[in-house]
Amino acid sequence: VVLLCSTHFLLQMQMSVPDPYLIFFLTVAFLSFYEAWLGNGKIYWYAFYISIGLGILAKGPIAIALPGLAAFLFLLFSGSFNLKIIKQLNPFLGLTLSFLIAFPWYYLVHQATNGAWTEGFFLDHNIVRFSESRESHGGSFFKTIAFILLGFLPFIMFIPAMIKSAFTISNKLVLYLLIVASSIIVFFMISGTKLPNYTVPAYPALAILLGSYFADKNQKKWQWLGTAILCFLLPVGVYLGIKSDSSINHLSYLALFFIIPLIGAISTFYTEHKFAVYASTWIIFGVLFFNTMYPKVMEVNPVNKTTHVFTNCNNVVAYKQFNPAYVTHFQKTIPVFKSISQLEQYLLENENTFVISREKYWFELEEINLDKVASAKDTFESPTTIIAREY
Repeated sequence: VVLLCSTHFLLQMQMSVPDPYLIFFLTVAFLSFYEAWLGNGKIYWYAFYISIGLGILAKGPIAIALPGLAAFLFLLFSGSFNLKIIKQLNPFLGLTLSFLIAFPWYYLVHQATNGAWTEGFFLDHNIVRFSESRESHGGSFFKTIAFILLGFLPFIMFIPAMIKSAFTISNKLVLYLLIVASSIIVFFMISGTKLPNYTVPAYPALAILLGSYFADKNQKKWQWLGTAILCFLLPVGVYLGIKSDSSINHLSYLALFFIIPLIGAISTFYTEHKFAVYASTWIIFGVLFFNTMYPKVMEVNPVNKTTHVFTNCNNVVAYKQFNPAYVTHFQKTIPVFKSISQLEQYLLENENTFVISREKYWFELEEINLDKVASAKDTFESPTTIIAREY
């Protein structure tokens, strides 16, 4: 129920990216490890390492790093890091199984691309993204915490008390879930590149902890009062945020949908079933969000606003940076040029080519006699997408 109230979690789950699969396999891996640690059957051992293998297929080595880090810290803090448990978990044989699942696909792609995909994926999209900020998605570690609070926006007022309560409970499962969530959050706090989807694998563990906290029904009146105040401010903040974005300011009426959770928050003062009533309004909001609000916003994203210019287009390339949603739209890889001279040479050899880039690089594209045929601000982000072609 907690996850159904998280619009951010639901948004991630419907995106055509590898993250939903990674989140699913990581969740299975995290829970299976705990059962394997308890010795509840070999099936959980297999589930743990098979899930890691499938996670590697979904999004690479992060599927080893996160479960491995959480498992190590749990064994350490639970006082069970010993030879007996290592033999029971048998990580050497288990990781061999994981690699056997993932290796064939990686090998075939490596061969098909002459190693270019392997280098780009492991070096650029993993090591470099972790070590430095990419595509203006950097920031302090507070940014990662802000992403978590955004994801659990309906329950912000209860998170501190939930954490305090979890630390007072002498329960190995609670300890493990805290370590799982904390290790993921801290891992991406120190990452150079910070994106809202990075910390979503921590949501299932946090949702279980929050669910346990609400099951005890020890919430205070001030928490529900604070929640009501937050829900009152939410439509106001959303309205002002939409009005400040020139690409979607005509959709400011969508802020009215945020009154639904406010009704739920106010209703908690008149019922004993506070969580059920409040959560139900967020679930209703989620249904309306994906069926009404989200489609309206997507209509004005730069991809939809610029697709008309690609009529009779022979070829599409990018210069330095571009909105990755164009890859999904064209259903093919879009070559990215980092050098203006290389792009110029390519355009001489390939007629009727369109170039996707950012407004900040327009002065460079102008120098090679390109004409800006369309531009559109990226929704909820600062960059402006431009489409250029030869005169």
